[in-house]
Formats: sequence, structure tokens, C-alpha cells
Amino acid sequence: MTIPRTSALVPILLLALLAGGSVEAKKKKPLPQVPQAGWGKVITSEDRVRLRDWRTTWLEGVKQARSEDFGAQVAKEGPLLDPDSARTAPEIPDGTYRCRTIKLGRKTSLGHAFRIEAPQDCTLEGDRFRVTNGIQRIRGHLWRYDLTRQILLGTVELGDERATIPYARDKERDALGFLDKVGPQRWRLALPNPSWESLVDVIEITPAN
Repeated sequence: MTIPRTSALVPILLLALLAGGSVEAKKKKPLPQVPQAGWGKVITSEDRVRLRDWRTTWLEGVKQARSEDFGAQVAKEGPLLDPDSARTAPEIPDGTYRCRTIKLGRKTSLGHAFRIEAPQDCTLEGDRFRVTNGIQRIRGHLWRYDLTRQILLGTVELGDERATIPYARDKERDALGFLDKVGPQRWRLALPNPSWESLVDVIEITPAN
């Protein structure tokens, strides 16, 4: 029997290795998708200011409401209007909710520093929050902010609009908010220094059923 020379074996071994490598490559799983950018990479410079001053703005809204003899109404809402009442709790589950908005403070001499609007329908699906009816409708994405809160970055839909303006496209439509829990089956979304009317909008969120 004739034994092949070593120099003749080299090409054969290389072909075998290349073939084996190609088969192994086919078995590899595809690379995972790049994770969604965190809120810190998305937030605008204007919203960074709102985020920095959120508590001062909130307390000023409460102060204005009390100075206009709405102190009893503020007290009646309990922890809902207290900026420091957030609980450490699991995130709000997906579902359909009722959203009741309280507007605290005012930007001009017109109107009142305390106003409750009629409840609206709202939904939560994954990281997406949306108010589905009414004249002003918040719509945005949620990210984990700390142990008690999620941060929302979104926009405001107006009137009968059907198309949503993307976040960071129009600063007057941009919405920044904190979502946290203030009681059993009771959450709130607080939006400091919205573009119109109030100093802070506090949206009470409760299950629809």
C-alpha cells in the first residue's frame, strides 16, 4: 500500500477544516439585537431642565392652589398630590385604565390653580402608555428610572389628530413624566411644567374595571 506524502496531505486537511468550519458557522445563533437606547440617550435638553426642577415645580403648583383657597381639595386627594409619596412597588401591569387629570398651578393670570378634568381612557402595553380619548392625549414610552419610578418620554396629541408627532420633533408637544404607585391599585403619572396652562399635571391611574 502506498502511503501519501505529507505535502499531499496538507491540502486535504485544509479542505476538511474549512468544510467543518462552514458547517459550525451555520449552527451559530444570530447575534442579539442591539438593545433600545436608555432614556438618557433620548431625552431633550429642555426636558432635562424639567426633570431637574420637577419637585420645585410641583411644590410651587401646590402652593399656588392652596393660596387660591383650594387647600381642602388638595388635602382630599391625599398622597396623589404629594411629590414624596411614591411607594416601592412592582411596575404597573399591562391593561386598560381610567385616567383622571388634576392640573396644579397656572402659568398666567388666567384660570385657576386647581382644576380636575373628566376621566379618560388609557392603556398600558409593555413600555407604551397612551391616553386614548379627550382633547389632550399623552402618548409615550416608559423606562425604569429608580426603585419607585419609571420615566415617560412622549408627546401630546390634540383634538382629532390621528398621526402622532414623534418625541423631540416639537418641544411644545413633548411630554416628560414620572410614573409611580401611591396606593393599592392606584398609580399616578406626574408631568412637571407642561407646555400649556398648569405647572404640573398629575394623572391618577386606576383599573378600568
